[in-house]
Amino acid sequence: MKVKNRKVTIITGDRHSGKTTRLLKYIETLKNNGVSVAGIVAVGTFKNNVRDSFLLKDISTNIEKPFMSRIECDNCDKIGRFYINNETYKWGLIVVEGAIKSNVNTIVIDEVGMLELNEKGWHTVLKEALKTDKNIIITVRDKFVDDIILKYGIRTN
Repeated sequence: MKVKNRKVTIITGDRHSGKTTRLLKYIETLKNNGVSVAGIVAVGTFKNNVRDSFLLKDISTNIEKPFMSRIECDNCDKIGRFYINNETYKWGLIVVEGAIKSNVNTIVIDEVGMLELNEKGWHTVLKEALKTDKNIIITVRDKFVDDIILKYGIRTN
């Protein structure tokens, strides 16, 4: 894959360490500094102090849709302890594809990991995003960082 003139920022941490919270603060800072940003963020919801579900949020429009839940649903696939809503997943792909085709400076994909290493999840749109000259921000669990860097040919400084 040809490497373009762009910067990849990886926000790392363990499960439940606040990666998405840090990402949202970073996005806010970028926007406040005039940087155009588009993409998706998976916002966790809690019930009785336990992560219960995730909403997928389009950071350009602030539209949120139910993404992952502990409750089984129609048109859902089980991944770990959660059921993933396939319609919202497809919508997330469309949001990132739109960001790739737009004139934004920066593309965000929250939570890249095991699925992408197995060429599922956000793999296809991440590969496409990395072919552009846009800056990319992803979140990755600590245990997957080295493998993600290697798989996608991300240069480190």
